[in-house]
Amino acid sequence: DLEVYQERDGIINAKIKNVALGGTVTPKVIYEEATDLDKFITNRETPLNNRSAPRIVNVEEHYIFKWNNNTISDINVRIIRAEINAHQKGIMTQRFVVKFLSYNSGNEEELSGNPGYQLGKPVRALNTNRMNNVTTLYLWQSAGRGLCTSATFKPILFGEDVLSGCLLEVGINENCTQLRENAVERLDSLIQATHVAMRGNSDYTDLSDGWLEIIRVDAPDPGADPPASSLNGICLDVPARLSIRILISDAGAVEGITQQEILGVETRFSSVNWQYQCGLTCEHKADLLPISASVQFIKIPAQLPRPLTRFQINYTEYDCNRNEVCWPQLLYPWTQYYQGEPHSQCVAKGLLLLLFLTLAMFLSNPWTRICKAYS
Repeated sequence: DLEVYQERDGIINAKIKNVALGGTVTPKVIYEEATDLDKFITNRETPLNNRSAPRIVNVEEHYIFKWNNNTISDINVRIIRAEINAHQKGIMTQRFVVKFLSYNSGNEEELSGNPGYQLGKPVRALNTNRMNNVTTLYLWQSAGRGLCTSATFKPILFGEDVLSGCLLEVGINENCTQLRENAVERLDSLIQATHVAMRGNSDYTDLSDGWLEIIRVDAPDPGADPPASSLNGICLDVPARLSIRILISDAGAVEGITQQEILGVETRFSSVNWQYQCGLTCEHKADLLPISASVQFIKIPAQLPRPLTRFQINYTEYDCNRNEVCWPQLLYPWTQYYQGEPHSQCVAKGLLLLLFLTLAMFLSNPWTRICKAYS
């Protein structure tokens, strides 16, 4: 609430302790002016006294921490602020973004894995239709009343199923064609990409380095003739839902760590019939149309399991799933089920252990007695 909000002290003079080196790190701060106050302030009321001195409020703060080993080496801060009337009324939405980057990263584009994707890392994407082609897939991050005009974007993170949405304000005399175009534009802004990276370290400059084209199913055509509707307050076939399905699979292991990769991405639109909701009387107030986007990660097996033989189906003594004792895994570290280490290392350690046991047996007291008896 702007009436009671007090801006906190600036961070220009803040110093962060660097425990490992015993010194301090001073943040580097830059300021930018907000261009669209309606994106941050809702329910604005024009104060009666416009001659009062203005005041500055921070609407966005972006922090980038550079780290090296166990220390923070650099801090960059970008603050977006707005100038408002000292007696301005309304509800202000503030946003804060924090990123941690390694000290040797030249820019903010870091790998999402090496080579496979890491859980919780952004899905890497490319848009080959523009010059600055590096991008990602997004979902909405709503704030305040949840309107699409004030919602920001957050990247889709690998392995996390998410549902997000926002609200479009629609009047009773809304033009249905304009409404459809507006909904398509909002949904399409989330997938401004043509390709996604199969791996977490795919090269942005080489399209043949594991880049997959996004499959778009039932994509709406803004130029198509819309279905006719003779009544105000009713619009048919309004695109309101976007479904993003991502197929993933295990692709081997590196030093015992399973590597996952993306096999395909599909986007699908679905439509709804919108009708203006009236209370006791149909007043000329804006109704709300919810639009949503969901992402689902579907894991498929790297290879089809082998079918069971008739002997395995009928004879269950060696079935580990139906018996307390699992004889097939008696030598578990040397079987295909163990993936904690490379198979070659397991075999080498097993042979070394067998050598030690053989030496211990030959050097044991009973074996020495047998040798003496023969000699």
